[in-house]
Amino acid sequence: MIPHLYVHCQLAPERQIFLSAPQHHYLTKVMRLKAGQDVHVFNGTQGLWRAELAENHLVSLDHLLPQPPSPQKMALFFSPIKAQNWLIEKCVEVGVTDFFPILCRRTVVRHFCHTRHMKIVYEACEQSRRLTIPTIHPPAPLIKQIQNPPEPFNHSLAALMLDAPNPFSTPCSGVFIGPEGGWSPEEVALLSATPPIKPVHLGSSVLRSETAAVVASTLMRYAPSLQTH
Repeated sequence: MIPHLYVHCQLAPERQIFLSAPQHHYLTKVMRLKAGQDVHVFNGTQGLWRAELAENHLVSLDHLLPQPPSPQKMALFFSPIKAQNWLIEKCVEVGVTDFFPILCRRTVVRHFCHTRHMKIVYEACEQSRRLTIPTIHPPAPLIKQIQNPPEPFNHSLAALMLDAPNPFSTPCSGVFIGPEGGWSPEEVALLSATPPIKPVHLGSSVLRSETAAVVASTLMRYAPSLQTH
């Protein structure tokens, strides 16, 4: 299988693409590529290109695929947790386009490294062969995102709650996932009273925050098609 590699540069025929040390190690030690072998590269805006591995760089050759249309917008509003690396990785693979870290009353993990998490985004795109790059927005208090939800996610939102009256079964553009300790009573009341946020549940099982995020992201992507079957 030809590896996919995200690069931080514009692509053009015969352009040299210099590799970072981790990228070079990945291609030569993990994938065991030799000079002259092909690598598929993308930068999130110019589609997919074929490049050739040289000694310590790549040389871009052919434009294989155009940049695909922007995908269906899917926002995940999540409280930072210990397993947030895994959460971001899997939700990128599922199709989330925008990540909004929210600071809740019971949020324990307060440190959020944008550079580190974008590295996870790039690696997940490489793994899943995704050519569009999701956005990780700066952390913000939950109340700010509730009272002023960002466009274009301000028309149909869901919030996961164990005792919500309805299951997660209708399409939405974004979903709120609570912290590991759950929503506070005040947050439940605020989410429940703020349109267009709809409280929903994922069944009777109590899921970890990262598991709930992946399940909810999958439902966001496939809910319209599931309703037709």
